[in-house]
Amino acid sequence: MNLRFISLSSAIFLLLVGCDGGNRGRVELEGVVTHKGTPVAFGSIQFDPDTTKGGKGPQGSADIVDGKYKTASGMGPMPGPHVARITGYASKPDSPDVRPLFSNVSVPVDIPSGTKTLPITIPDSSKK
Repeated sequence: MNLRFISLSSAIFLLLVGCDGGNRGRVELEGVVTHKGTPVAFGSIQFDPDTTKGGKGPQGSADIVDGKYKTASGMGPMPGPHVARITGYASKPDSPDVRPLFSNVSVPVDIPSGTKTLPITIPDSSKK
């Protein structure tokens, strides 16, 4: 009986410890995404850990609306080096005929602990 109680207690403990889904330590980010000096109207941004520079943890992502992005609570990236991958549109991409201004442009970013605001500038050399 004691062995079964210890096993059950251990299993419950491990389940509870692992239930945060890896959200602990994530940074909630918001900012403005600009291209050629103008806010990007619509798009998406993904923060991929830059493993070549020691980045680790889950990916963060957000939609860009009216030039602004904000990661959902508990869904931002971990602090450290990342590659922001961004696709941007001049208007809402609500039909298949809308073409992106740029697609999957990679911008290296470093996200310090406690960061809340991170503006992103798309390099002028980005292509469709």
